[in-house]
Amino acid sequence: MQLQRHGPPCRRTGLKTRGTRRETWQGVYIHAPDDYQVTTTGYLTRAEKLRETDTLQNLFYAAFEVRCALERTLVDFLVLVLNPKKPDLYLRRSDYQPKVVLRMIRRVDPDFEKRLRFTRLLLQANGLTRSNVPFDFEWVCSSWDRINTYLHHQKDPDSTVSNPEWVGQFETCVDTVRTKLLAMWKSNRGYLKEPNSKGDQVYELFLTGEYTDQQIINMLRLSDIPGATGL
Repeated sequence: MQLQRHGPPCRRTGLKTRGTRRETWQGVYIHAPDDYQVTTTGYLTRAEKLRETDTLQNLFYAAFEVRCALERTLVDFLVLVLNPKKPDLYLRRSDYQPKVVLRMIRRVDPDFEKRLRFTRLLLQANGLTRSNVPFDFEWVCSSWDRINTYLHHQKDPDSTVSNPEWVGQFETCVDTVRTKLLAMWKSNRGYLKEPNSKGDQVYELFLTGEYTDQQIINMLRLSDIPGATGL
């Protein structure tokens, strides 16, 4: 294998990319990690780009990118509740399915989903984000199953890839999952904000389930309500 910089465009995309590439004996250039971002937004951006060309081949490539994004999102949250510096200590090669990773998250931090939701309200109250899209972990798991089903249904081509109705449903699934996941990730991107003692008081009210999100946000904004200042 030969290593070189700034070689010819990738044959699949036709795009010139930066960084080191590895050339195989077939002359096909494989992107190094600095060219292929293995992040949630990286996967979703590539999926969107692939969907600009309306071919069945690109649809399958886009579906794969979306599936990877679903997996990566849950792994990022797992790393957040464990050790961000050494995630490999906790992940085996088989631990990529969202439902498996979600079980690990809930086992390590049973209140993680509540804390993530409260963090989003804290950010809104402080004007740090306008987005308020709850992160639906169960939806991520079910969407991964749906995408996976489409990716393996081509074993019966007459009723799948040769069927316009099936292809249309596949397209809708890929585009819907990509759009919703991106919105959720932008609103909940992987970090938690710890409130101070006043914020803790509002958090206790939040845990009762007796208040709407907007009421919690208002409490955090108003200085005469515990938790409104010094967040």
